[in-house]
Amino acid sequence: MQWDKVKVTVAVLFVGGILAGTIIAAIRSLLPRWTVLAILPYSPPMLILEGLVVVHIAFWLRPLTFGHWALNGLVLGLFAQSAAFIPYDIHSLLPYHWSALITVPAALIGMALGER
Repeated sequence: MQWDKVKVTVAVLFVGGILAGTIIAAIRSLLPRWTVLAILPYSPPMLILEGLVVVHIAFWLRPLTFGHWALNGLVLGLFAQSAAFIPYDIHSLLPYHWSALITVPAALIGMALGER
């Protein structure tokens, strides 16, 4: 019975992470060209936007997961970092660690806020 809960939780977090990565990549690709100088992929406004996306997804996925919120947040944060691997042009292949510094804490915060 426990193994089924683990499989469901990992599946939910995987889908949530891919959803977060896709939303973040879509936001980055749909920005108008005139905002490129103001909102670069790893500029503070874009990192805050990435964090807000992940916080909301983590908050709404928390009731669907089993286990401790910190472990679930860590796994979701790792899955959500897939957005860093989806560039919208060759110049957006910037350091991966900036995305990791915002998505993992955001997922942890979202899971903690969604705790029952």
